[in-house]
Amino acid sequence: MRKIKISHEVPICLLEDSRKFNDYDFCLPHLMDESPEYRDFFLESKKQDRYIIMDNSLHELGEAYDHKRLLHWINELLPDEFIVPDVWGDFNQSVRNAKTWMSMNFPKGVTRVAVVQAKNLGEAISCAQIYKDLGYEKIAFTYGLPYYESLFPHCSQSFARIFGRITTLNEAYKCGVLTDNDRVHLL
Repeated sequence: MRKIKISHEVPICLLEDSRKFNDYDFCLPHLMDESPEYRDFFLESKKQDRYIIMDNSLHELGEAYDHKRLLHWINELLPDEFIVPDVWGDFNQSVRNAKTWMSMNFPKGVTRVAVVQAKNLGEAISCAQIYKDLGYEKIAFTYGLPYYESLFPHCSQSFARIFGRITTLNEAYKCGVLTDNDRVHLL
């Protein structure tokens, strides 16, 4: 049985303390350019051999961070995992991006992670399968996609989206797209 690892995003002033309660460090690359304190924390985390997952900052910026800067920080920080650029709710563009980023040369030891983006359950299952076919070793399922609400109707939108994502995962396992051997990240 695999261990579930958790990381809570915290304000910059609590980064040092987060090493005590986070299983890994979750890096937002746009902040590497904006905050010397943030950058220094992650460079020190690397020196301490902490596990680092570097995101693409889609949630924070509304679109993935500048690709040249992402590549810079991948090569500078050498994160253990990198979440390749995706497009919110857009299956086609997210798959195109996943193909592009899979074809790029990455430093040894950096695992690419692709995020399932979809407008319905069928697209989500197809997206996960395409990522596996492309060779992605880890697949992420994002929070809050609107279609989740149709899978688990509830008076609370947040509750519906939480359980809609769980329903999506269950369906991916039921149809065999995901297996117990797959690595899954819940964003």
